[in-house]
Amino acid sequence: MGSGGSKSPPVKETLTSNKENTESSSPSPAPLDTNVNVNSGGQSTNQSEAESGSANQNQDKIKPQSSEKSVLPEKAAESEGNKEQTENTEGTMPTTKPKEGASPAESEERLIPEVHKEQQLFDDALSSACQLVKSQSLMKLVTLNVTSLCLQRALPQGFSLYELLKKMTNLQDLDLSHNDMGPQGFRSLCLAMCTNTSILCLNLSDNKTDTDSAECLGLMLSHNGSMSYLNISNNYFGKDYFSRCVGPALKTNKSLMNFRAENIGATDVKDFLAGLKENTSLTELDFSNNWVTDKTALGAGLGEVLKRENCGLVSLALAGCEINKTGAAHLLEGVKENTSLSELNVNRLEFESLSHLLHFVAASANNPNLQVLSIDGAKFKDTTVDTKDIVVPAREAPPSLQILSLSDSHLTDEFFEALQTLYQGRQIPLVEIDVSSNDGLTGKCVHFLAELTKGDESPSTIQKLRLGLCSGVKSLPEELISSDLPCLHYLNVRKSKIPDLYHLSKLFTEKNLTTLILDGQKIANTDTLEKLLAGSSKSHLTTLSLSSCALSANDIKPLSNVIKEGLKLQMLKLAGNRLEDQGVLVLVEAVAANKTHPLAVLDVSDNTFGDEGAKQIASLFTNKKHKTQLHSLNLSHNNVGKTGLLAVVSVIGGKSPLRTLYLQNQTTAPQLTIPDMVEVYTKLAQNLGFKIKKTGDQIEPGSCDLPKLPEGLVVRLTELGGNTGDIGQMLDSVRIKTDYILEKPPLLPYSDILTICAVLKGSGSEIPVWSSEHWRMITGLNRPTADAPSWLELPDSRDRCLYLSNLPANSTTQKLEAILEMDADCNLDEVCLMKDPVTRSVNGVGWALMTDEESLQKAVDFYNSGEAKVFGQSFIISRVKVKVDDDEHSVAAQKAKEDLELRMKLRQKEEQDLRRLIQRTTEESWKRHAYRLAHPAYADGRIW
Repeated sequence: MGSGGSKSPPVKETLTSNKENTESSSPSPAPLDTNVNVNSGGQSTNQSEAESGSANQNQDKIKPQSSEKSVLPEKAAESEGNKEQTENTEGTMPTTKPKEGASPAESEERLIPEVHKEQQLFDDALSSACQLVKSQSLMKLVTLNVTSLCLQRALPQGFSLYELLKKMTNLQDLDLSHNDMGPQGFRSLCLAMCTNTSILCLNLSDNKTDTDSAECLGLMLSHNGSMSYLNISNNYFGKDYFSRCVGPALKTNKSLMNFRAENIGATDVKDFLAGLKENTSLTELDFSNNWVTDKTALGAGLGEVLKRENCGLVSLALAGCEINKTGAAHLLEGVKENTSLSELNVNRLEFESLSHLLHFVAASANNPNLQVLSIDGAKFKDTTVDTKDIVVPAREAPPSLQILSLSDSHLTDEFFEALQTLYQGRQIPLVEIDVSSNDGLTGKCVHFLAELTKGDESPSTIQKLRLGLCSGVKSLPEELISSDLPCLHYLNVRKSKIPDLYHLSKLFTEKNLTTLILDGQKIANTDTLEKLLAGSSKSHLTTLSLSSCALSANDIKPLSNVIKEGLKLQMLKLAGNRLEDQGVLVLVEAVAANKTHPLAVLDVSDNTFGDEGAKQIASLFTNKKHKTQLHSLNLSHNNVGKTGLLAVVSVIGGKSPLRTLYLQNQTTAPQLTIPDMVEVYTKLAQNLGFKIKKTGDQIEPGSCDLPKLPEGLVVRLTELGGNTGDIGQMLDSVRIKTDYILEKPPLLPYSDILTICAVLKGSGSEIPVWSSEHWRMITGLNRPTADAPSWLELPDSRDRCLYLSNLPANSTTQKLEAILEMDADCNLDEVCLMKDPVTRSVNGVGWALMTDEESLQKAVDFYNSGEAKVFGQSFIISRVKVKVDDDEHSVAAQKAKEDLELRMKLRQKEEQDLRRLIQRTTEESWKRHAYRLAHPAYADGRIW
């Protein structure tokens, strides 16, 4: 990608970033970043995914022209609204460049490539665009350096997608993920991309495809010769059809470098593996979470791919595929002979025994280029360790392995002792180790890890160590203190049973530990925290997580005391505790006692405080004797009401450092009313600089320029009860989320998909031109068992057609017809619901043929009003504007007419049968009623 590409994520994301602290259901506003750098002004120089709305646009994507490697999978998708979010205590990499000449071992994280300033400005404006803002505020920011477009939701009403796309003449990176566009939208985009030469990166993940969509996907990969990144994860393409369509395409495709196909429902991958064996362009492959039936063949096939002399795979992810022990043996042979692989994720791999896992790890570490290895959840029954058959041949190049993840893999101390013996005299430069959830480990494992990672004249390289959920590490504090680990700065011992936990204090008072994760430790109503933090005011500790520890106001007094004395915490996590207003007051007073304090991220979600606690936290921003550096704040899942919400939203905007604010899901009683929500939203809009113009009682959309918002602004005000009112509707955007998303799904409608297709195809207008063959593939009319109505082949019918999507599975044609006719006041001819080609169940999309233009517009207006709901679920109504360049054939027209007449007759017959059934049932009911009246002794069919 060129210099103007979109912001990329960290190239090496922490393997277990989504495994930390999943106990609490409350979302984190910003991950507790373990690598925060605070500048002279006190603000953090790095942005978390939650902080930078645009930073998460391509969160798993690596630019194909970069020499950097990609992340491994196992990344939890960001969920919004009422979905549970995975809490993260890791954070992201700093965006600064590494020092010149720094070795990989010296730079523990790979860094985010710089984004062109004009691209960043555009990304910020796009994610902040709402109905209050003039469309010109976004359009004027489009330059030749803007090469990336992320549309994970539709543009606000009043914004022209076609005008925007037409102006983006240098578009190279297109992200349309998480739009639930349905099979027809997905197929349309694939076919439009067949001839496109400008898009290099395409993300179509999470879009509700079906089996037949695999055919269009295969055509795209066969014909497109420029695309180098493709993500189709979390879609469904059938058990074997994906393999049969994509496998042959990979044999001829010479451009695709990064292919992500995680969780796509594939079980038979014979043809896919055959295609991989002949493909020479792929450097990164993610095929995680596909339950392949022949697990031996999967391991053997990929082992052969890795053995090739010209193998270019740098990153391979097979997490959750559960390759069996025979397949694992084949895969190991490939790893031994491979020289290209840098990252390997084979979580839930099956082995004969713990010795075979040891063999796999030892051989992988011996690979001269492999830097990241993850085998979490390894499966075997025999836990004995025997090294007699394991040979690790010496190589000229020293081991490169830096990150090793073996959580929940039945490890014992003997495992690491044996690994250290195998590598006696050779250093494995591990920087990050995750051995969480291994009850067989004791504190002694630290000694073996230290010996394994140090050289003859160099100390251990371990910087991050995770030993969470390990019940046997009771002697861990003593082992950590006695072992030579001078580089250790991160330690996670969440829910591990450590009786003398306070001994860990020496790691940050006498050594270099900066991050300590103690989530779930039983320290409430004890003096453990007091002993742990004693004398820590001048320590190296900057990040502390004490989530789910059942802490009360009295319990956190020792923490408050050391903060008051000068402990320079930059991130503090107290989620999932028992903090009431008094507990928040104690904490705020401690921070405010300092003239300035570097605390940048505070998470007090899922506690029990209310308005007073929220007002106390807000006072940090208005206290004239204290200069706060807080930029990320999570108060979600508490008891904050209108007064507290107003206090907090009043301190964001202007010169305030606050830019990430989570306030959703307050369990206040009673629920907030519409006037309450309007007042909160209005206050937020005014503080952020939005100008609200009204005509009478109605807010004028598109009436103000986009104000200068805080960099990386994120505000969550969802699940607070009550209607959002006009201001909540107008303010809703990617960065500022309100409950209006429940009224109207913010997803791309099919009309927008068709507009994008028109631009990708170079149609010269916003209406795409399809061949008859492609249109039949899009609609499914090319299938003998097609559910799609044949009138979609007729120009006149297409002009009167609507596409319905995001429908619940229990939708019926009768229900939808009633909604369109009665609620939307439309005249329509027919509604046809589509079914999955395999399961034959309703797949959430359908077509509606309207009688006239007026009815078309009424239906679209009905959707735009936020009233389109079926069984309580909002659905999408979209016009269908397409041209099919083939001449209209009289045969097709006649067939369509006959099909329509036949369906109408069948419908009439069904309705007639239903009326007869109702009439018969009613008559029988009256007869039984009359009989009961005539025979009092008769009741419910019995004589009393």
